[in-house]
Formats: sequence, C-alpha cells, structure tokens
Amino acid sequence: MQAMLRKRNAIVILAVGMGLWLAAAGCTSFQDEGKTSAKPKAVEKKNAPLYYDFGDVLIPKALGLDRQKSFVQKLPGSTTGVLTFSGRVDTETLIAFFNNSMAMDNWKQIMFFKSSPRTIMLFAKQNRRCIIRIDDQTLTTRVEIWVAPVSAASGLLKQ
Repeated sequence: MQAMLRKRNAIVILAVGMGLWLAAAGCTSFQDEGKTSAKPKAVEKKNAPLYYDFGDVLIPKALGLDRQKSFVQKLPGSTTGVLTFSGRVDTETLIAFFNNSMAMDNWKQIMFFKSSPRTIMLFAKQNRRCIIRIDDQTLTTRVEIWVAPVSAASGLLKQ
C-alpha cells in the first residue's frame, strides 16, 4: 500500500513539475517577443551578448540599457555617443569580457586603468575610439561605453 502511495506521489510531483516548467517556458517566449531595445547582429540566443547602437561593441546580456543616461548620434558613416548600462556583474568578469570581445571586433586596446571602484579601458580602430568605464557600486555595476570618430584634422591620427 505504501509503495503504491509513494509511486502515485512521485507521479503527481513529476506531473506538477513538468507543468510548471512548460508554463515558465511559455511565459519566457512571450516576454522575449516584445523586446525591441537591442539590435543584435546575429540571431539572439538566451544568454548571448548583444550589439546595440555601436555595431562593433558587444554587450553582455546581463547588463541592461539605461536609456535615460544614454545618447547616440548617427552621422553618415559613423555612430557616436554614449550608452550606459547597469547590472549585477562582477567587474573582473566584465574586464575579461570586453578584452576578448573588443579584440574579436578588431579593436586594439590602447590603455587600461584600474583603481577600485573604477576601471577605464581605451580601445582604438583606424578612425574611431572607444572608452569603456566600469564603476563597481554597492549593489550593481554601471558601465558607460563612449564611441567617437577621430579624423586626420584632429591631429590624433598618424598621417
């Protein structure tokens, strides 16, 4: 009798668990359909990083965009401005992520400065510069990404 009761309880628990799992999976897919803030280069995967307005600066999915503290200006041939993100991500993990992803997008690291709680990373391409500022705050980490074009007229490019 007890064996039948255990078997029945196990089946009920398994059925309830499967039902909850299916319901959660269904809700997640409905929530993902309404997202329009990110413009990924490739097909979006669950935890895959995303490209936002700067098409060659990859952002970890754990960081959320703060539109109130961001501004972007699209010019012919370039996009400039600042994107501000925040999330609960370890600073060391972010530093490693940006070092790897920026190199994959052909950015060259020019400078790295770390002084707790702030880290500043400077990257360069032929005609653009990118500054990534990581601020480790009490309950969150804030990241600012500045991208600006550089022209020969500014004197910053080698002739």
